[in-house]
Amino acid sequence: MKAFFLKIRKPTGWLLVALSSLLMLLGFLILIPSFGDIFGITRNVAIAAGLYAASIPPWYLGLSLLGPEIIAKTKELYNITKQKIWRRE
Repeated sequence: MKAFFLKIRKPTGWLLVALSSLLMLLGFLILIPSFGDIFGITRNVAIAAGLYAASIPPWYLGLSLLGPEIIAKTKELYNITKQKIWRRE
C-alpha cells in the first residue's frame, strides 16, 4: 500500500500545482474586460478573488507533495551557484 502512495505522490502533486496555476490564470484573465464580457461576467473582481482563493489550497497541497523534489532541485541550484561564485578567483 505504501508503494502505491509513493507512486502517485509526484503526479498528484504536479496535478494540484497545475490546477492551482490554471485557477490563478483564469482569475487574472477575468479581470481583463473583454474576456469577462465574452462569458457575460459582470462581477469580475468578486469572481477573480474567488478563483484566487480557490487556487490557494491546491497550491500548498501540491507543494507539500512535491517537497522532496523541490528541496533536491534547490540544493542543486545552490551548489551550482556556490561553485560559480567561489571559482572566480
